[in-house]
Amino acid sequence: METPTAPVRPRPWSGFLSWAGVNDPWQRPVPRVGREDVLVVVALTVLAAVLTELQRGLGSVGTPSSSRPVTYALLAATCVPLLWRRRYPCTSAVVAYVAFMAVSMMMPMVGGQLILLVAFFLSMYSAAAWAPNRPGMLVTIGVVAGTIIFWLIWSLAVGAGAERLRGELNTVDPGNALISPLVAYLLFNLLINGAFLAGALIFGVSSWRRARGNAEIIAQQAQLTAQADQLRDEAVLRERLRIARDLHDVVGHHVSVTGIQAAAARRVLERDPARAAAALAVVEESTRQAVNQMRDLLGTLRAVDEDATDSPHGAPTLVQLPDLVAAQQGHDLQVSLDVVENPPGAAAQVPPVVAISLYRAVEEALTNVRRHSTAHKAQVVVRVEAGRYAEVEILDSGLPRPDSTGSGLGLLGMRERAKNVGGTVEAGPRMIGGYRVRMRLPLEGAEHDQGATGR
Repeated sequence: METPTAPVRPRPWSGFLSWAGVNDPWQRPVPRVGREDVLVVVALTVLAAVLTELQRGLGSVGTPSSSRPVTYALLAATCVPLLWRRRYPCTSAVVAYVAFMAVSMMMPMVGGQLILLVAFFLSMYSAAAWAPNRPGMLVTIGVVAGTIIFWLIWSLAVGAGAERLRGELNTVDPGNALISPLVAYLLFNLLINGAFLAGALIFGVSSWRRARGNAEIIAQQAQLTAQADQLRDEAVLRERLRIARDLHDVVGHHVSVTGIQAAAARRVLERDPARAAAALAVVEESTRQAVNQMRDLLGTLRAVDEDATDSPHGAPTLVQLPDLVAAQQGHDLQVSLDVVENPPGAAAQVPPVVAISLYRAVEEALTNVRRHSTAHKAQVVVRVEAGRYAEVEILDSGLPRPDSTGSGLGLLGMRERAKNVGGTVEAGPRMIGGYRVRMRLPLEGAEHDQGATGR
């Protein structure tokens, strides 16, 4: 019998380490030193120097005039490292902190300037926000906090300055205070410095985490864009495969006719030359039609998947549109069909490759009406001008459904079909409301009309 193992409890500081990104492999992209960095450093250095001279005029600097070069060097050493606060954040923070502590020890009044405090805070914040080495960042801020605590305790325990400070604090009348002046001084400074460093850490890590979240969003957007491109390419490929199967049906028809008529011509060639000539004329015409239709679609057929089975059996024609319209009828959608042909019967004579494309356009448009429109009525109009063009127009008067968005792949497939036979597709909202889709394709012998769009 196996002994159940106790669940592993997370360590108390694991949440903090995770928040700080200690085990996170992501690294924040580091920008180059820019003009704004130079302007910030120059502004802070100049303001610190001006405030120092004002304090010197008030006699509160506490150093003779001969220390001016040292003073300016320390001020610059506190502010200038901010130039590299994003490129070398931890190193910049350490240098700025050492210079700040030197100023604070040599000239306490200068070290308490707001400008130097801002520079020190910015260096700590930058370490938390930009450090690629997250454990190193925590060590850096921890060492800074430890040295501040050590310095406070040292200032109260060792040296003549400590004796003078303790003497001054001992002369303070605590009144009814709960804490002695010495303890209050130590705790006050510890809390102020602790809040200072904690604020820099919190704001810096928050900036790092926000940048990481933005990077994830950008990466996800790039992935979605790549997936959308892949889906689009797959849709185009599927449409091309469907065209390939339709072409197979068309060519198969012409090849069969050619074979039958050629066999008939061979049998009657000697006995009835007139019948043989008529059969050969049919062969010639059928071959010409097959070559023309094949030439129109050849550019789209880059690869053929012989195992694909998603196309319907047989090639639909305009004569089958009444069956398609009847299949789309329902209690929520009424579809009407009008056929305008010149001369009568011209719709039945449309070449198969054109008829297939027009049929698919009607099929896709009516499917979109059902899926994406509130329309209850739709109208399909077929216009055929023999020897010139054939077109279908699908109209509805509905509004887009608020909870339905299309991918646009259906219209992409329509345009792919039309392009390969020299036709055009128009799709968009109507001025009076609703949506309109029209596909116009040229017929054999009307190449000069292929770009026409008028009715």
